[in-house]
Amino acid sequence: KVPVTVDGVPGEQIYPGANGNASGLAMMMELARIVSANSMLFRRSVIFVAFGASTKTASGSWYFLNRSFGDSGSIDAMIDLDALGTGNSGFYAFTSSNPDMNMIISQVSSELQPVVPELITEEPCPSDHRSFYSKEIPSVLFTTGRYPEYNTVRDTGGIIEYGPMERELEYIYSFTRYISNVDNAPQFRQDKA
Repeated sequence: KVPVTVDGVPGEQIYPGANGNASGLAMMMELARIVSANSMLFRRSVIFVAFGASTKTASGSWYFLNRSFGDSGSIDAMIDLDALGTGNSGFYAFTSSNPDMNMIISQVSSELQPVVPELITEEPCPSDHRSFYSKEIPSVLFTTGRYPEYNTVRDTGGIIEYGPMERELEYIYSFTRYISNVDNAPQFRQDKA
């Protein structure tokens, strides 16, 4: 609930957030289930964390990295799932132009996948990947991008496209498995282009 004033009368308005970001949270929970069921296929540990306040201050991810998780220096990479429910309009990967992460995206995309993300260089939306980037941890944001209902009362379950979400999740699982099994973890560096 968000406090609002309409015609001088204070009240509260509910912003459902079905795509921003219940869709990412739902995909993260299903990804956690699949990774857990196939844990013997992963050489590295995979930690699943849901953060709050990503679009405002990223205080949830900041707190995780700076206060609650004692060894943030041992994090090899971060996968951010945000606003993934409108896949008929596109599926994107934003890596802050990190060449190692771009190479992994390309490698996973070259395998048989039901859908592959478009690698983009312009950040589609603010999210928790920023906190990890500021700590020089390679990160990727998977998203279907901005949509008209973003941060409005119309961001309800009716806009969610479940078929594309299922295909996106298959790709994200493949990406997660690949990055957890590479011999050398991705490095934090920027393309010099």
